[in-house]
Amino acid sequence: VTEHWRLMGALTLLNAEQKETGNILQNGKRPSGVANLQFNTGTEYDIPVVRGLTITLNSYYVGQRYASNFETIDLGSYLRLDAGIRYRWEVGPTRWTARVNMENLSDEKYYVGGYFFQGFGGNTFYGAPLNANFSLMVEF
Repeated sequence: VTEHWRLMGALTLLNAEQKETGNILQNGKRPSGVANLQFNTGTEYDIPVVRGLTITLNSYYVGQRYASNFETIDLGSYLRLDAGIRYRWEVGPTRWTARVNMENLSDEKYYVGGYFFQGFGGNTFYGAPLNANFSLMVEF
């Protein structure tokens, strides 16, 4: 958008359908774990008065999906918001980047995935609650 401000995004529209599965109850159903709609957006802003300092904000939306190939166990949809800050600097030929990220700012309760096999059971996987992480990267 400007020299210091960037916008990013990705969109997936997918009309997946199972065909010739060998099970008439599965045919025409959406495969497990597949959402019809998914999008990610992000923005970064470099703080002009502090060279190397950038703030970030990202969103991740995953539409409704199922944990079974029979569309019987609904995993729902979710929107996750993350924010962070990073600082980049150089010492001689070595580049350093320190990052602090806050994930799931709204503490959204959601499933990142799951599976279910008719007659065998299954499992669902929860997304992480509000959390923070720190990383330090060295490029040489």
